[in-house]
Amino acid sequence: MMDIDEPLDFEVEDSLLINPVVPSKRRIALSISNEFELLTMKNLMGLDELLTEHYKEQSKLIENEARKQAKARKCYVSDDEDKNCKEAMLASLLDDCQKQA
Repeated sequence: MMDIDEPLDFEVEDSLLINPVVPSKRRIALSISNEFELLTMKNLMGLDELLTEHYKEQSKLIENEARKQAKARKCYVSDDEDKNCKEAMLASLLDDCQKQA
């Protein structure tokens, strides 16, 4: 009768079990570098998404500022009208001062 711990017939014949291949340092280095490349690619993809989101937010801010400036331009009158208004106020103040004197 066979012992339970003994290898089976086909296990003895298997060359991989008899001479297991020890991975060389180069294979280990390649597998590590492949894993590193995969991790780096994942990180780069994440960074790319963050950068895209950042640029979208920046463009929204720029558009909002442009809208605010456009509204501000609409509210202000031209420089000529502003100068005329100031001149009229100054003239009325001078007239009031002359009347009091």
